[in-house]
Amino acid sequence: MTDMAMPTEVRERFEREKEAYWQQRDELLRQYRGKWVAIVNGKVVAVGDSARAVIWEAFRKTGSTVGYVACVGDEERTYAIRQVVTGHFDESHEHPIPKVTATVGHMTGNLTTDVSFILDTGADITVLQTIVADRLGLWDSSWRTAFIRGIGSPPQQRQLYAAIVHIAGHSILVEVDCRDDIAENILGRDVLNEFAVFLCAKRRQVQLEWVEEGDGR
Repeated sequence: MTDMAMPTEVRERFEREKEAYWQQRDELLRQYRGKWVAIVNGKVVAVGDSARAVIWEAFRKTGSTVGYVACVGDEERTYAIRQVVTGHFDESHEHPIPKVTATVGHMTGNLTTDVSFILDTGADITVLQTIVADRLGLWDSSWRTAFIRGIGSPPQQRQLYAAIVHIAGHSILVEVDCRDDIAENILGRDVLNEFAVFLCAKRRQVQLEWVEEGDGR
């Protein structure tokens, strides 16, 4: 399923990069099985251990906001959705929901907007309402599709879009699912796993603290 909000020119370029990947896949399997690769202008421009790393490297090298990324040999993954920064509990719900405000931007840095998120440790990736994607013009920053499933629903192939989440003094590249069928924006584990997260509804405390890699305290 390709998002209808994506401009035709961007969609066509994405499909060309995707086709180039599959044309090279046999050779890529020999060289890069288990690695993430990024294709821009039909060529491998970045290789790494995560989609985030190769998208950022491909953008840094080429300046392109469109390409194709995949984990070689594991292309059809399915994702579930469901310093210090403080948030709050939304008490308009019967059981208050933890929320935090972060700044979200286009990967080029040209546009940003403040977004209120539900913290959802059950969501593999971050999910944005379509209205936010419209505001940021995310439709021209696409790198791959993925299978997305909700609780009790079958996987659905969705286009993902690159964005930057600025939170607690750090900037994190994410691939977001942009949807018009959600009432709230969702901050998933692609961001939350970078932090120590403290929640206490009784104290009305929501806190995210950045954790450096290898900090085992």
